[in-house]
Amino acid sequence: MKLKLTALVVGALLTATFSTTALADDFDRHQMNYQVNFADDWHVRYRSYTEGPNGDWGKDKSHFQIGTKIWDGKIKLQYQYWDNNGKYEHRPRFDIQGFKWKGFSVGKRVEFRNQEGKDEYIRPWIQLKYQYKWDKNKIKISVNPRFAFGKDGVKDGKMENVLTILEYERKVGKFAIAPGLWYQVDDNLDKKSLYTTLTFKYKF
Repeated sequence: MKLKLTALVVGALLTATFSTTALADDFDRHQMNYQVNFADDWHVRYRSYTEGPNGDWGKDKSHFQIGTKIWDGKIKLQYQYWDNNGKYEHRPRFDIQGFKWKGFSVGKRVEFRNQEGKDEYIRPWIQLKYQYKWDKNKIKISVNPRFAFGKDGVKDGKMENVLTILEYERKVGKFAIAPGLWYQVDDNLDKKSLYTTLTFKYKF
């Protein structure tokens, strides 16, 4: 009972924090996600980004994603089509689940980036995750170092950045809402970017 109460308080605090951050003048970009999940483990998602006060409010980018799970969810296959101010990119990628224990997991993602008229390279991720569930709620955190192979002017295996994601998800019937934060630092753990996020999901 105490654990559930503590988790509920944490969830409320996280929601308040996300709401405050979204209105503050210290974030770089806001991300909106709209996702539909199907019973056979397929999903489609639309994501848009808008520059925040630390940007210039003038740049928008978006992507469309389709994905599925195979082998009891141990492998995820996804394809993303990006539009970044008229510059287009294709990102097929797959996630492989590794070690998993009591909400903790270690996995990897292999992402192929094909930027039309620009770079074409492979970006592997290491995915370190923790997820806590209670009732219809989830708190999820992941730390993701990301690397580059085959990128022009970059040594193979060089770390591009580290992306940390924090998310609180609440289910209401077939709907779910999930506010969150993305915090990204570069390979020197120096340059920082803060994103606020909001996700709406519906499951058929």
